[in-house]
Amino acid sequence: MKKMTGGQIVAECFERLGVEYYFGYNGHGVWNILDALLDKPHIKGIQPKHEASAVHMADGYFRAKHKVAPVMGSVGPGVLNLVSPLGNAALDSSGMLLIPTGPPTHYLDRSSLEELSLHGGDDIPNILRPITKRVWYAMRPDILAHQILQAYTLAGTGRPGPTAVYVPFDVSAHELEVDENSLFEKEVFTTKMGGDPEAIEKAGRLLSKAKKPLLVAGGGTLIAEAWDEVKDFVDGLQIPLVTSLPAKGILAEDHPLCLGPVGRSGWGCAVNATREADVVLAVGCRFCDAHTSGWRKGIVYNFPDAKLIHINIDQLDIGRNYSADVGIVGDANTVLKQIFDRVKASWKDQERDRQPWIVKAKNWKEEWMARIESDMKGEEDPISTNRLAYEVRKALPRDANILIDTGDIQQAFGGYGFIYEPNSFFNNSGMAQMGWATSAVLGVKLAKPEKVALAIVGDGSFLMSSYVLATAIEYNIPVIWVLINNYGQSIERHGQLINYGREVWSTFERDGKLYNPDFMKMAESYGAKGRRIQSSGEVKDAITEAIEANEPYLIEVVTDRDAPTYFCPGVSRGYPIRWDRLEYLKK
Repeated sequence: MKKMTGGQIVAECFERLGVEYYFGYNGHGVWNILDALLDKPHIKGIQPKHEASAVHMADGYFRAKHKVAPVMGSVGPGVLNLVSPLGNAALDSSGMLLIPTGPPTHYLDRSSLEELSLHGGDDIPNILRPITKRVWYAMRPDILAHQILQAYTLAGTGRPGPTAVYVPFDVSAHELEVDENSLFEKEVFTTKMGGDPEAIEKAGRLLSKAKKPLLVAGGGTLIAEAWDEVKDFVDGLQIPLVTSLPAKGILAEDHPLCLGPVGRSGWGCAVNATREADVVLAVGCRFCDAHTSGWRKGIVYNFPDAKLIHINIDQLDIGRNYSADVGIVGDANTVLKQIFDRVKASWKDQERDRQPWIVKAKNWKEEWMARIESDMKGEEDPISTNRLAYEVRKALPRDANILIDTGDIQQAFGGYGFIYEPNSFFNNSGMAQMGWATSAVLGVKLAKPEKVALAIVGDGSFLMSSYVLATAIEYNIPVIWVLINNYGQSIERHGQLINYGREVWSTFERDGKLYNPDFMKMAESYGAKGRRIQSSGEVKDAITEAIEANEPYLIEVVTDRDAPTYFCPGVSRGYPIRWDRLEYLKK
């Protein structure tokens, strides 16, 4: 038996779970846990300058390494600052263990300092429930270890996502005698389950008869680390591949059968394939509106004329947007192997019938690559966001980790950026919270310290989270930010001008003139290096300089604010402006 406080129990759980980093912000609610973690200096704590940044860093860390990291928030406002970024992580299936803290239990429902007591004792757990997989309420220190271990495991398994263990102050402070051998027992299990054999057989028969089969890889294939299985499937069966934006790069985008991302920020060759395919095997994707252009028939997909085999770890995503001819609940890695094994023996029987499809797909790819090269000729001064995405990618090592924030750059990099290594491209296309990439790039760098980590962010996004410069300097995390300075929210401005002929709140102005702070002086004040450029010819040197500096580095790029937002040819947002335009859903 050994005496331990609740805080020490939490710290010991971190140790036994193999936690490398924890994130959060100081406050009296987390004192007992932080004090215990001082005795475990090999577990590194990172305190950014805002709780939102802590969540984004843990989010980036999980995406890059698929390892859960804890995030701690102090009572009241400290925990509430975690809410929006938690929703962002939840929609992108990013696992983390949240430890929100509350007032002592004997203070509950007495309107104590920072207690959210409008509808009863501290109501934080109820706020967190819609944006987490589950919330535990640690009312006693003797159940704390069990709850922490359960929450950590759940966060990283199945469809990953945030979990939370709410810890009142007196629970983390209380000392009790514990039996370490029984208290910290860990349940070992896997959610990498295969699909139902009957469904696998049905999918195999349907796929084998296809003359124009197509594999669609979604973000779930990356979470499942199924890049080898995807490559084996494409190479072994000679099936063209398209991806959702989150899965961009699951197969090197210079592979002749990788047709790139599909959707409003996708490639023309990809949408050609989705329109013409007769059987679509979709793995780990949700078919969201940006992916499908609002689910309009024939714009991106041609369901139900085309047959759909839909594989997902989350059964709620199967049939959510398109009815599946075969739906299979299971791990992407495992189910892909099952289907491959089912069809490979008889696949060559129909090889001659599929050959024209393969030739057509390769031709589409070659034509699209030629178009991109043609679009990117000549010097631009000032540079467009589309050209910036292209030039940044060219200047980076093949295995660099690239993060993009929401806005014009999400569209531009989908169209003109290339990814060559699986799990080296990261974007928050679910909730699309502005400012995510600015902080998440630090988490990615911590997860993969040997690789270049670069985030491309808009000025609006960067201004929401510029304090991240201080965190990078304080903890010596050598990341690169490419900041697009177009004096406003460009994608909103373009959308307003197209729909209404005028704009509001989308240009940053002062006294009628374009305005932004001096970003280079800002970087200097934090202690970071920086460089300001505006032409396409300057990008490569700036990126090279930033990589060689091997310290936090800000590249400000003044861009052409009137250059249009990129959209895949023939694919629009799909937003109905009036209710009477909703009839497109029936087409």
